Amino acid sequence: MKIRINDPFWWDKSYNFQVGCSKISEGCRFCYAIPGTSRLKSHGNDQYIDVAKKINGRWKWTGQINRATDTIVNKPLRNTNTIFFANSMSDVFHKNSDDNTLLEVLDIMEENMWRQNTLMLLTKRPYNIMKFLERTGAGFPISTWLGVTVENRKALKRISILRDVPCAFRFLSIEPLLEDLGEVDLRGINFVIVGGESGGKHVRRMEYDWVKNIQEQCLYHGVPMWFKQWGRPESNPLAQSTPPGMTVNQWVRKKELEALVEQGIMCRKCTINGEEERCKKCNKIAKGGSLLDGKFFKDHPCRKRWYKKLLQEIGR
Repeated sequence: MKIRINDPFWWDKSYNFQVGCSKISEGCRFCYAIPGTSRLKSHGNDQYIDVAKKINGRWKWTGQINRATDTIVNKPLRNTNTIFFANSMSDVFHKNSDDNTLLEVLDIMEENMWRQNTLMLLTKRPYNIMKFLERTGAGFPISTWLGVTVENRKALKRISILRDVPCAFRFLSIEPLLEDLGEVDLRGINFVIVGGESGGKHVRRMEYDWVKNIQEQCLYHGVPMWFKQWGRPESNPLAQSTPPGMTVNQWVRKKELEALVEQGIMCRKCTINGEEERCKKCNKIAKGGSLLDGKFFKDHPCRKRWYKKLLQEIGR
């Protein structure tokens, strides 16, 4: 694992062994992946052909799911100790997904446990997971993490469905967080990611109290929480104190660099060279920033003793 604390992403590499989707809930309204498909298709990526089309001037999913090339499907064979986030341009358990492709990926993970890679599968369609298992007779390797998106209270029901799936590790992606979720049942949940919407100029605002509610529940139940980003800059509480002559993003970047120094997590090069020569990684800022109460909350299971102990017990 090579994740940095000021990095917005909780994984090392994205891994799209299939592409294409369709909108299913409120969290899909400003999907970041749709315009991305048109851009990638124009750059000669044939796997994106026909997964989206332009209707009345706007790109929309067609519902078609395309398999990636064998080179991409076999990607985990070229890495070690890497967290792969699968299908950021699709939903693994979409009704049009090909069972054989996912089975091939799971076999690769199972046969190459010694590489110590981790596969994260995220879905808004958890009710299709058990159907897949019953249909194929497959199981999930210990190195596979299963997660669901929970963007509003209506989506909370996905958590109980996930809890019934036989797997070793479960996580929640509470992104985009669109309303106060109230009490969240975190039984059986090993990891929580929280973030604001970032899919375009019309993104919806996320409130501080909504984030704080999740953070306090995770702290109480001992569940690692990764706060990814505020999304819309105006959602960040720091926006209210932006000095004259500075933009919100400039102010947020300044405060995040200060936090990196205070928390002692600036890289060695930047610690020596100072503010004038920040490296690209230390100067990175998530959309809208990712400070919560003046600190980075990037708690990851891979840094936990219990997770390392689990890996030792299963011989990884």
